[in-house]
Amino acid sequence: MQNERIKQVKQQLQADIVAPAEAQCKQAIAKAKGDAASIIEDGKAQAEGTQRLAESWKAAGTNAKDIFLFQKLETLMKMMAAGVPQVEVESLTVIDGKDGSKATQLASFMEQLRQTTGVDVAQVANNLTSNNNAIKPSEQSEDLDPVQSEDLYL
Repeated sequence: MQNERIKQVKQQLQADIVAPAEAQCKQAIAKAKGDAASIIEDGKAQAEGTQRLAESWKAAGTNAKDIFLFQKLETLMKMMAAGVPQVEVESLTVIDGKDGSKATQLASFMEQLRQTTGVDVAQVANNLTSNNNAIKPSEQSEDLDPVQSEDLYL
């Protein structure tokens, strides 16, 4: 009776554990073979594409590298442009800074000051020179409106 019990337990283990494990093993092997085949075919296709690219480079001669780079440049520029948000330019000031003269540096400083603080030094200077009757700060009276007194200090 014990021998029959042992046979029954062996058959139960075979059915419950060994057979599913063997099936799972076979399934994993089949999946691995399928994945490997896919990788091999992708590699073959990539190698063939590289071979054709090399042949077209040889056919294009000395300008092949430049042509290839220009083709890639278009794609690269599109990607870079897509990353730049839409901006609205209110004004543009161009200052030639090649000579590095004091006048150029002063013009650059005045523009930077205007952009960052809103103080337009050139406009203030024009206001002061056009207004010969400008009141000096020590001579100000209290009846000036605030706009006029601000113009005097700018």
